[in-house]
Parts: sequence; C-alpha cells; structure tokens
Amino acid sequence: EIGSVTGVQTCALPICFHNGERILLAFASQTDTAKGLATRIYEHNSSMCDMVNLAEIEPETLEQYGRHIFIVSTFGEGEAPTEARPFAQALDQSSINLDQVKFAVLALGNRQYADFCGFGKHLTQQLLRRGADPRIPTTELHRNDAAVFSHWWQKLSETFGIALEPDMSNWEVEIGRAHV
Repeated sequence: EIGSVTGVQTCALPICFHNGERILLAFASQTDTAKGLATRIYEHNSSMCDMVNLAEIEPETLEQYGRHIFIVSTFGEGEAPTEARPFAQALDQSSINLDQVKFAVLALGNRQYADFCGFGKHLTQQLLRRGADPRIPTTELHRNDAAVFSHWWQKLSETFGIALEPDMSNWEVEIGRAHV
C-alpha cells in the first residue's frame, strides 16, 4: 500500500523496505515542517530514498537500511512530536544493532525553549548508543533558517550522494505554530 504526502508517493509498511543502497529518509513532525522538508528532499531523490514517518515504523526497521537521514521536530520542552513518541520510547528500550548504519540528523526547534532541538539530540544519542556512525554532525535548525537548511542539504549531497534542489536561493517553508 502506498500513501501520499502532499502529492509525493511514500512507503506504507511493510512495502518499500530495502536492504542495501536505498536511503531511509525519516521524519517526525508536529506541525508538518519536518514532513515538508523531507518531502522537498524526497522529490529530488525518490529513486534512492524511502520516505517514512517515524510514527509508522518500529526501531527494527532501522536495521534494514545502511544509510539514514532524519528530519525531526522537537515539541514543547524537548519532547518528540506526539505521533513519534511511541517510536522514541521503543527506540529507548530497544537493543537493535546499528553498527553498519551511517546517519545524519536535522533537528528542528525553537530557541525560545530551554531544550532547543531536544528530540533531535536525543535521537542522535540513541543512534550513537547502538553503534551508528554520524556522517554529518547533528544540525540544529531554528524555525525556518534557510541558510542552515541549504548548508545541511549540501553536506547531505556530498556525503550521501543525494541530488540538490536546482535553486536553493528561493527556499521557504511554512511554519504553522511556534513549535517546529
């Protein structure tokens, strides 16, 4: 079964999970900002990425991919987005082995909160604890900082070989509320 995220085909479990060369492009979003950013990347890289919502997978899914790109929002005081909390809790308790995994995390947040980008930082720590290799340092994005996002996407392109958007100068994403 294939779902659609703003007109983009995405994977619905258990279809589309491939071991090997495909990249897991996973998002966790409270107000659709992370989902929107993931969709932008997916639109230019659908031939090499499987895009999923963390709310729809189990931690064991992470073992099926060698390369992961995470775009995750933080809600409130450092929490995972509501729909992604079961995944986050399951990952915290999981004993999966990710020593063959290379990853990158874009952590979205709002500097007005004390635990800025808290969920992205927590996700990174959980991945490291399970042996995963961070290919790009976790990048913190305050609201819709175009320069930070375009720099991160450039690093993804260099590291994972994904395509860039042809014109990154006109970058914009809608922000629904104060939480990203």
